[in-house]
Amino acid sequence: MSLNTAHANGGVLIHAGESILLFTENVEIDFHGKDEAAFKGRKTGKLYLTTHRMIFNNKHLNDPLASFSFPFVTLSQVELEQPVFGANYIKGKVRAQP
Repeated sequence: MSLNTAHANGGVLIHAGESILLFTENVEIDFHGKDEAAFKGRKTGKLYLTTHRMIFNNKHLNDPLASFSFPFVTLSQVELEQPVFGANYIKGKVRAQP
């Protein structure tokens, strides 16, 4: 897991051997369980799904959370929620890396 990693011109830098599988805009992300300012409130931005990880880039440049990246191995308790009234969403826990 990494917070505010360096990316190029609003895009993302990917590792050797990594490929982007899916890109989507206007994704909303919420964080629970952390009291740090960077994790407060709902964030809107771009989401990149790669062969190794997920990368979120915040649309608001002045927000303390500019980007959030995590490899799939840090995910646990992943659930796909499909409410009757509302958009589908994924929720889960991301374990911090040393």
